Amino acid sequence: MAQSSPPAPVRARQYDFGPYRLEAGTRVRATIALAARQPEDAVRSLEPAAAGELGLVVPFEYGMALPVYLRGLAHAAAGRDDEARREFARIESRPGLLKNSLIRPLAAQASARLRPPQ
Repeated sequence: MAQSSPPAPVRARQYDFGPYRLEAGTRVRATIALAARQPEDAVRSLEPAAAGELGLVVPFEYGMALPVYLRGLAHAAAGRDDEARREFARIESRPGLLKNSLIRPLAAQASARLRPPQ
């Protein structure tokens, strides 16, 4: 029986569509940081995704809203409710872009759970 070589390391794929860039690794790192209760690391890991957020790159339009939603969750976890509310509002203000995406109602729900503005 022939021996197989060890699997190659898993790397986050990068898709480049002109001015919009979708990097799966940023979302994965942010999600891991949120699960580890490290909201500052989550916000930092989402910085590379800022250029293409909420852009319309078919078929990735829903994925382009994930960094905004994750950043809102990170701000909420860090107690920065005003910043979290701003991020969630960015999603809620674009109903045409996120027609059938679960991200929009999730953002509305997360926004409703924040403390009222003072």
